[in-house]
Amino acid sequence: MNSSISTFRLRVAFASRLLFITGWLGAGMSAHADTFTVTNTAGFGPGSLIAALQNANSKPGPHTINFQIPPADPNFVDVDSGLPGGDPEPDVYVIATANTPVLTASGGITINGASQTAIGGDTNPFGPEISISGNNFAGGFFLHHNNKLIGLNIRNFVGYGIVTTSGTNNVIRGCYIGTNPTGTAAEPNSGDGIDCSSSHNMIGGPGPLDGNVIAGNTGDQVRLRGAGADGNTIMGNKIGTNAAGTARIASAGDGIECHGPNNLIINNLLSGSEDAAGVRLSFSTSVGTRVVGNLIGTDITGVNPLPNREGIDIVFGATGTVIGGPNSWEGNVIAHNIRAGIRLGPNAGGAPNPVNNLITGNSIHSNGMLGISFSEISTTPVANDNCDADSGTNNLQNYPVLTSATAIEGGIRVQGSLNSIALKSFDIEFFANNACDGGGNGEGQFYLGSATVSTGVGCTAPIDVMLFNVFTNTVYITATASDEMNNTSEFSPCVPYNPNPLQCLLDPAAAIQRTNTMHSVTATVALNGVLQPGISVQFDVTAGPRAGQTASLSTDVNGQAVFEYAGSTLTGTDTIRATGSVGGTNFTAFASCDWEDTKDPKTDLLPELVTAGFTCSTVGETTACTTTGTLALKKKTKPYISGKFKATITQDAIATKVKANVSSLVVNLKKIPHHHVSVYLSTDDQLDDYDWLIKTVTVADIAKLAAAGKPLKLNSTLPPWLSLSGRYLILMVDSQFIVAESDEDNNVAVLGPLP
Repeated sequence: MNSSISTFRLRVAFASRLLFITGWLGAGMSAHADTFTVTNTAGFGPGSLIAALQNANSKPGPHTINFQIPPADPNFVDVDSGLPGGDPEPDVYVIATANTPVLTASGGITINGASQTAIGGDTNPFGPEISISGNNFAGGFFLHHNNKLIGLNIRNFVGYGIVTTSGTNNVIRGCYIGTNPTGTAAEPNSGDGIDCSSSHNMIGGPGPLDGNVIAGNTGDQVRLRGAGADGNTIMGNKIGTNAAGTARIASAGDGIECHGPNNLIINNLLSGSEDAAGVRLSFSTSVGTRVVGNLIGTDITGVNPLPNREGIDIVFGATGTVIGGPNSWEGNVIAHNIRAGIRLGPNAGGAPNPVNNLITGNSIHSNGMLGISFSEISTTPVANDNCDADSGTNNLQNYPVLTSATAIEGGIRVQGSLNSIALKSFDIEFFANNACDGGGNGEGQFYLGSATVSTGVGCTAPIDVMLFNVFTNTVYITATASDEMNNTSEFSPCVPYNPNPLQCLLDPAAAIQRTNTMHSVTATVALNGVLQPGISVQFDVTAGPRAGQTASLSTDVNGQAVFEYAGSTLTGTDTIRATGSVGGTNFTAFASCDWEDTKDPKTDLLPELVTAGFTCSTVGETTACTTTGTLALKKKTKPYISGKFKATITQDAIATKVKANVSSLVVNLKKIPHHHVSVYLSTDDQLDDYDWLIKTVTVADIAKLAAAGKPLKLNSTLPPWLSLSGRYLILMVDSQFIVAESDEDNNVAVLGPLP
């Protein structure tokens, strides 16, 4: 068996009447491990596979069945003469079986097809040397406990190729299931390839020869059936494709259908299921499945298309799924599928909605419909609603709305907002795409990073994040939002990012304002980083309570024009558009203002940090700087919020990590003001647009943490190339309503510089 061909070997086909390897310990029998050898390809009789299974079944195990069939056997046949690199010489020993016995050996049986390779050489460089054909009779393999099937081609059985009904701790590796012996065409079992309704089985494995090729079967290629299919691992297989991972082998069912809990689907190629899904997670018994590091809808390179109908389909109440993960190796590539990359199906026939399904850190792109979809079949996401009051699939979590992506200090500054449930925290993930979908809502081709935002009393959370920039061409930025229960949204609409653009930046990009007050927006126009004076900027409020407000202004010597207009008694969100051109190239930028009828809390909270300064140490390539002390938010001299402060900044070749935590929180506020607390990493002791935002949290959330006895965590991961020397940590307290602060000069506390 050629190792380069077998590295991702995946498919294991299953039949309905099968070889039973049950692991039953007979009364009064003592366990003894024996090895039985198959010496011919006969269907029965001395030296046959059936005889070896009968002998193994006659006494307690564990037992091993090896193969040592001579080249003179009449069923040693050529299978690769028509393939590039093949020859007319015999390659494979074909064993035709029928009426296979029910096996009852305790301790399990290992059927090791790879042993023929060890004895007779790699006569079939395209796959296994031992091919077991059902000749369209009922048969296959029925596994109980602790069995191993290694290096076998299992095909042409009526029913399933392999079944594990009540057996546990079985291993199926290095097998071709449902294909011919070279893994180039279907020779299907008429049911599922593998039908598993038991726990803790391994299908595939981490080694280069462990993966199975599972394709061509009439049912699902792998089915984890019912609540009993618990804690199984499907690893390193090729499911739905040929052995090379370069072409589809047609089949009718899903690549993997999972009904059970706590299963791990990792590092597989899951492609070619054009009439079904690469992975389908179904029913409320499907809880806690992890889908990690797979290629879904592509070939083995992760580039070329081998589409499924849907990449991943989550339906009928499946919950608690994690697709991807925080580490780079955990992300899946989900691309080129005919419909959605990931579909979270709405309830049907009274079934519950799938909820609490987290989608994180993946590459999702080039799918025929949405990257993430909450609909049956649609190219349009479910519309956001104010304060996210609706319910349904993943609670119909609202997606973020991005307004701009601009180049600043070697990074990308992304601005926008999220409207969702009030006074909650959300993880926002950001992505770049080579192109934006035709409908305007993007996918997520390149994962850029994440940030945590918190909504205020008006349900809106501003987004203003710096991301590491590796792009030299125009890309399109998108985002998703995940709530505290791991409900991930659909993708946001795209905003373009050009690393050397004509820029019009609106500040603030997202504002919260009280009714009957004035609101102002500053447009800054720059071309290739050079501010542009004397440029005509047309401002229009295109939607919202003050729609119709307009002004035509020119930028000053700093390239800025300020648009100011009055609010009214009406609440709601204005959309503000700025348009113009420089040298014949047009620009457009958007901002929003959320008008709220909320009374001024008339409370200024002023921060006070008392520490002994940073101490730093370096071990190898890692530098760590730490400081401890106290934090207080005061009104005049009275501390309203206080706690023990600790900040640690570590930097290595991979990342710069900032952790600023406050423990032992005490809150003495009878009325919680509408303020938020932000921590920045700055190049000096002044805040400006080039500083890195670590995290923002509302005072209301701090009060909740204090009431629960939990610490406040203001943590973030930044690029590794930031120089720590001379940097400052700046803590800012500000009102969500611009006019609420009576003194804007003393609402920051500065810590640093770092040595």
